[in-house]
Amino acid sequence: VSLPGWADNEGWDIQAAAGDAPSTQQKRAMLQALLAERFKLTYHRETRQLPVFALSLQNAGRTGPQLRPPSDEATCQPNPNAGATEPTGRTPLESVTQILRDGPCGRVLSGVLPNDRSQAWAGGRRVSLATFAASLGEQTPLERPIVLDRTGLDSLFDIAMLWNPQNQELAANAGDQTGLTFVQALREHLGLRLQRENGPVEVIVVDRVERPTSD
Repeated sequence: VSLPGWADNEGWDIQAAAGDAPSTQQKRAMLQALLAERFKLTYHRETRQLPVFALSLQNAGRTGPQLRPPSDEATCQPNPNAGATEPTGRTPLESVTQILRDGPCGRVLSGVLPNDRSQAWAGGRRVSLATFAASLGEQTPLERPIVLDRTGLDSLFDIAMLWNPQNQELAANAGDQTGLTFVQALREHLGLRLQRENGPVEVIVVDRVERPTSD
């Protein structure tokens, strides 16, 4: 919030190097220091009421067939050979499950089936619905990219959903496409729905930022 127009319209080449092997958190701190030094960036955080989507159960107390308790025998170590071969499931959903089985736990993964570009997928193993909700704005172009978990379910789940990214709810040619839309897949595979509302969102408010100098 409060970025000047030039910050969206102008670009720079930035070169930076980090010694040793810093962690992700250390890299973020280094990047913040670089922005503060070169762009004189200062900011603070606020919580504001903004338009969001709320993720909730379609029917109280009922989840969909692809929103399941985690398998007890599942290992949470990712397969180092994941992605080396194409999935061989008998159905697209079986192929998605095969892909997710090789992935890490606690993360939402997404992609398109390699043998069918009309089949987009998303899911994860041992994932909270709060994590899943936060990822939805990255999976499909929502006009409200922030999604809040309103399901009331605190457990971890194995999640898999599949939809046709070319099949949009409001597209003029929606009737010409096969497969589910993103919203239909949420409902039919997971038993979930998105509702428009206003909700509390933490935002970064820019107090000061300047164009970098050449020296």
